[in-house]
Amino acid sequence: MSSTFDYNKIQDTALSLIEKFGATATIKRPATTAGAGAWNVSSQVSVTEIGKAVRTEYGLYNIDGSAIKVGDIKLLLAAKDLALIPTQGDILTFASIDYQVINIDPLAPADVIVVYKVQLRR
Repeated sequence: MSSTFDYNKIQDTALSLIEKFGATATIKRPATTAGAGAWNVSSQVSVTEIGKAVRTEYGLYNIDGSAIKVGDIKLLLAAKDLALIPTQGDILTFASIDYQVINIDPLAPADVIVVYKVQLRR
């Protein structure tokens, strides 16, 4: 008897739990649009995406002073239905505080990303 594990259900469960115990996270990415012609100047616009996340802390054993600094936080961001994946340099707002995305690590036990572990810094 062979059975396959459905990671999509785990992704649904992760989203449900993060929605229940977490809060809204807003990802802001500055983007440049080109002008219509060579004489037009490009303009800056901001692309925004809203997701659900839970804040966690780094343990003292994780803080090395360079890659992870005192004050950095770890956010678990639900991957399900997230259209914009945060990248290094994005601004992520959580609990009304703006943070810079330092690192992002997808948690994907198979080909399905369940959550993103996001390192943030003020």
